[in-house]
Amino acid sequence: DALNQKIRFDAPWGNRQGDDKIVPKVAAAIRSCLGAVPNALASKTDMCNAIAVCAHSWKEMNAYVGIIKLPAAITSVVAKHQQLLSAYVSRPRAELLAPCPACVMFPKPSAAICGGIQSYPAAVSELEPLYFDGRNMMYHESAVTIDFTPYIPLPATRSFNKQVLRQGRTILLVAGANGFYRGAKFLMDRYSPFFNFDLVYLFEPDLTGMRIPEGYQTNVTFMQMFLKVGSRDDSDLITFLHTHVHEDDFVVLMYDVDEGTRGPSMEWGFLADLASQARPLVDELYIELHFWYPHLSWKHERHTGYEAHAILTQMREVCGAAVHAWP
Repeated sequence: DALNQKIRFDAPWGNRQGDDKIVPKVAAAIRSCLGAVPNALASKTDMCNAIAVCAHSWKEMNAYVGIIKLPAAITSVVAKHQQLLSAYVSRPRAELLAPCPACVMFPKPSAAICGGIQSYPAAVSELEPLYFDGRNMMYHESAVTIDFTPYIPLPATRSFNKQVLRQGRTILLVAGANGFYRGAKFLMDRYSPFFNFDLVYLFEPDLTGMRIPEGYQTNVTFMQMFLKVGSRDDSDLITFLHTHVHEDDFVVLMYDVDEGTRGPSMEWGFLADLASQARPLVDELYIELHFWYPHLSWKHERHTGYEAHAILTQMREVCGAAVHAWP
């Protein structure tokens, strides 16, 4: 934790004064991560600690630009993190998730929630759990408010048919990039053990933090623009999907477009619009649904955490949709 306080995962480091003293500590964390053996981690606590070490190592490597060579490539750390996280998720769900007796589930008709996204009913059962408050494992186990690491993508599951990836292009759409070193780079690295995306589109109106480092610039297109919902013009992501991707492409979409901490938030409207589409153009969706959660300074009074948990759970269980609560 002290090491992470000295390193911002979204700010390049390695050439600053004093960074040479931090690098050996990062290297030690990387070696510790790669040395973890899932079968040797008997308790939930040991497993969580090992995942946390790999998560911290991944974040420390994320924006490293120094000349001192680290002991492994980021892909190796991502792969080890994936191995540990998959072992963690294979434990009984009752052991992983805190009970939520107050949660009110409201079944939606499949016609209202199953459009727009491909169905992978076998594979979605192997994804990371959906927590009742919309946060992820690192929030619950390490008190980290924003963490992009604890996700299991479709290609990492045993039930996913890898032939799907050979049928068309692999495409990543990041709506609300908010700087390259955040969701965009973490998702590119998350899938790197399986493939490199053929095309990457980054939607973001602000240029701040959007400098793309060497090694990640190929086939990346920065779309400097505001997005709208339902406009059916160039600012509408649904229109973009229909004009730029095909059903045989493997499309990963991250949607985190919001403004402020109060009032309506547009990701709910986008999710409803996507789910109403006849063509399943998205294979995997990472989405942050905002709701009333003052603990995180969220005061979006139109929705609750129970709704967010219910809709994503039903999309997985009823539709077979690979949806993730981001981040």
